[in-house]
Amino acid sequence: MDGSQSLIHFELRNKLPFISITAVHRGIEFRIDHVLVDTGSAATIFSSDYLRKFGIDSEPEDKVRKIVGVGGNEYVIEKRIDALIIDDVSIEDCIIQVGDMDYGFGINGIIGGDLFMRTKMVIDYEKCAILLQHSS
Repeated sequence: MDGSQSLIHFELRNKLPFISITAVHRGIEFRIDHVLVDTGSAATIFSSDYLRKFGIDSEPEDKVRKIVGVGGNEYVIEKRIDALIIDDVSIEDCIIQVGDMDYGFGINGIIGGDLFMRTKMVIDYEKCAILLQHSS
């Protein structure tokens, strides 16, 4: 593996891959555990209740969006943050969604297709690992 790639391991819970990430908003870094890596989600979303613990809440520049998922329609806040960091890969200037995420099991966020494309993510279920490309 060359210097432009990182291999991180995920935990399988109920056959679903979960990781921990670091988020940076207005220069403040905080860790988000129990984040689902979801190939069925187009966007990255985090629990509003979890983010509120770190002082992250809706602001006038945020946009309200209606999203459609398996559970039906849901309203979320679309927010721009400084970065999301997965292991040593930093994804700068991210747009995330923030919503209720009351799905009936412990989940603080979902990494979706938007970040898969930015990191050229490859998921290896056999090794419980994710290969990420560093931005150039």
